[in-house]
Formats: sequence, structure tokens, C-alpha cells
Amino acid sequence: MCMSNNKHIQSKKITELEDQIRALQEFVSLQNDVIAQKDEAIARNDRLISEKDRTINNLDADNLQLKHQLEQLKRMLFGSKSERFIPQMYAEQLTLDLFPKPEEIEEEVDKENEKIRVEYERKKAVKKHPGRMT
Repeated sequence: MCMSNNKHIQSKKITELEDQIRALQEFVSLQNDVIAQKDEAIARNDRLISEKDRTINNLDADNLQLKHQLEQLKRMLFGSKSERFIPQMYAEQLTLDLFPKPEEIEEEVDKENEKIRVEYERKKAVKKHPGRMT
């Protein structure tokens, strides 16, 4: 009877251990799924970072190019006379009429002056200063 009892206890322990092994296997499987999801998120973030790095590099290159152009234009306009570029006005080049011509401005001012011209005399009341109080 002692042997059969030992076998019974051993079989119970074996089934308990098998249950624990299954539970651990399920836990490991769930952890592997979580790790896989995190790996996917890391890969997505790596792609975004590399895309943003490319964008930053492109913007830096554009910035350098624009700074170079600005320096050239400054040198052309404000450099010494041998380096200076004075633009020529070409007859065939079209211009934008963004501002009114001086003649138009004078006409408008004359019209406003004619409308506004009012003359009168103002009489100011004379007040006697009371003097210093002592």
C-alpha cells in the first residue's frame, strides 16, 4: 500500500508539474506575442526616424544653398564696385504695377486738398494768471 500511495503522490506531482509547464508555456507564448508587437512598433519608429532624418538632411541642404545664394546676392548688390552687379532695366521686361505712379498720387492729393480746404479763425480766450499765492 505504501508503494501505491507513493505512486499516487508521484502521479499527482507529475500532473501538477505538467500543469505548471503548460501555464509557463502559455505565458512564454503571450510574452513572445508582446515582444513581436513591440518589435513591429520599433521597426515602424525606425522607419519614421530614418524618413525624418532624410527630410532634415534635405532641409539642411536647401538651407545651405539659400544661404549661399543670399551671400552672392548681397555681394552683387553691396560688394565693392568691381564685384557689384547693377541691374539694367530692359524695355522688353514686363513690370508689375504694384504702386501708383507719382502723377496719380499728385492728382489724388489735389482732389483731397480741394475737398478739405476750410478756413476759419479761432479766438482764444485770454485768462489772467492769478499769480503766485503767498
